Amino acid sequence: MPRGAHSLADAKLSIRIPRQDTTPCGRLMLGRQLQSGAHGTVRVATALHGGHRAVAVKVAHSDVDSIQRLVKEANILAALPAHLNVIPTYPTALPASQDPVSRAVYLPMQLCDTDLLELLLTERMDRATVLRYAQQLTSALAHCHEHGVYHLDVKPENVLVDMKRDQLKLADFGMALRLTPEQAVAVEGRYGSASYAAPEVWDAQAAGVTVPEGGASAAAADVWSLGALIFTMVFGRRCWTDVSLRDKDFRHYALTGDFLMYGSESTTIDKDTVAMLKRMLHLQPAKRPSLDEVAAWLAVESTKVAAEMEEDDDDLDRASTVSDCCSRAASVDACSPSSVSFGFRTPELPATPRGVVCTDDEDEPME
Repeated sequence: MPRGAHSLADAKLSIRIPRQDTTPCGRLMLGRQLQSGAHGTVRVATALHGGHRAVAVKVAHSDVDSIQRLVKEANILAALPAHLNVIPTYPTALPASQDPVSRAVYLPMQLCDTDLLELLLTERMDRATVLRYAQQLTSALAHCHEHGVYHLDVKPENVLVDMKRDQLKLADFGMALRLTPEQAVAVEGRYGSASYAAPEVWDAQAAGVTVPEGGASAAAADVWSLGALIFTMVFGRRCWTDVSLRDKDFRHYALTGDFLMYGSESTTIDKDTVAMLKRMLHLQPAKRPSLDEVAAWLAVESTKVAAEMEEDDDDLDRASTVSDCCSRAASVDACSPSSVSFGFRTPELPATPRGVVCTDDEDEPME
């Protein structure tokens, strides 16, 4: 056979090879892997039609439990109305699909820059950012609850970040439940993760608490997890490793009602914020605030911070004006005989705090 030639059998073989790099629906070309976990992987993908948009694709193919979990998540997100701070999926343009042979499930969703955990590991957030992000997550959870969906696994790893729009996206609804009002106050079972789960839905006995008669409140459990996440943003660390009396931080909180503080935390963390976190992390679910109460508190605190920032900017402007005037006066005096003979000198101004200006881009409409 001449060099470079191919047999007919080779040609047929190459044609028959199935495309392993596309999703079963044939609308997405799969790319590199972003993450891998116990329940599957997340990969970058490109839409083959409609502008070749880049998306993330969650893939479950390891076991029956993981596949059922992702199917449930896909169904919950497809039925949940769109919200700016809930990860969007594309059930019409890029629907979830399942491989008929392997049974692997593919769920396309918005591709974000990073997650909140990575962001917290790289920078310490100022109070304005914490409040802004807390408002977004509170709004996302309230939207879910309004439509009968309870997340039950709120933690930094499950919050994605759209850096361009400065928006958080509540994601990973693998443990979420869609419940009626009656079911929502009678939740049984274990949900969440050790550092962020409410004790009544994680391990009540280990935490030294009693599960309410009839079951736990899903809404109250989400409020606890939100409080634990806000604590992480405020303090730059988790409130405890495990919601158990074996954990020294949790044990101190359970026995005293106060967080175990380290270093200068007791003097630098805003007392009103600590008070609200204690309410959100109350061991008795019925005594935790509602999401509406949390949202109202966040609005008040955000107004205070905005006023303080505006005052700082005004002080900076006034200081700059005085500095300019003194500089011009010094230039004139330096040329006059009196300034040379008597050694006049312009006094140095004290340092002033630098103002912070936050600019939010308008959000583009999602499909």
